[in-house]
Amino acid sequence: MTTLLLMSYLPQSVQRFVDKTIARHTPETLVELAPSPCLVPEAWPGVVIRHCPLSREFRLNELRQHRPVALALIVDAPNTIGRNQTEQLLAYMRHAGAKAVLAVFSCAEKDGEQSWRQRDFIALGFRRAEGSRPLSPAYSIYRYDIDDYKITPSWLNSRYWANPERW
Repeated sequence: MTTLLLMSYLPQSVQRFVDKTIARHTPETLVELAPSPCLVPEAWPGVVIRHCPLSREFRLNELRQHRPVALALIVDAPNTIGRNQTEQLLAYMRHAGAKAVLAVFSCAEKDGEQSWRQRDFIALGFRRAEGSRPLSPAYSIYRYDIDDYKITPSWLNSRYWANPERW
């Protein structure tokens, strides 16, 4: 598999993990929210990759003009746009912007702000990406996917509902 990320500051193990996640989703459309472009469009034929640069001037309204996508890749948002805007960005992408979201955040603190913790992601409905813990202690990788967000309990089917034929 070709490494598709151009960011040299991400460890290669994290880059490979992101590549595999994108390949597993096989999205038709993908939005990349990062300080600089990360993905090589030529490596994904048939996938429309839209890059939205993150900077201090970033506004969420820029994303609301576009249609929802199959997968969103968000890289280092808290260190770029700040904690509050990152929370709003993740919530918007989860609710209306994308079917699946992959967040790759640095664990380092910047400008005196606390880094994102597990509870912050859990509060927004994200889960730690499987297999991501041993990849790098410097990065947190969390995901949200509407297809497996809520596992349907076994009791929630018509077998346990009232039997109208008995009335």
